[in-house]
Amino acid sequence: QNEWSYASGMASYAQALESEQMLRQATSAQNRNAWMSAGGQIAGAVTGGAASFFAHGL
Repeated sequence: QNEWSYASGMASYAQALESEQMLRQATSAQNRNAWMSAGGQIAGAVTGGAASFFAHGL
């Protein structure tokens, strides 16, 4: 039972890696940069919001 679930888990993991590689090759560098900058802006907004929240809370 455990061996089978482990094998199927590894197979699905390999499949996910493969699809991610194909997706990465399909996406252009420009598109990836846009996603990275958007992620950075979101992270900055979240950390900034948390910082201001704690400042007001204290």
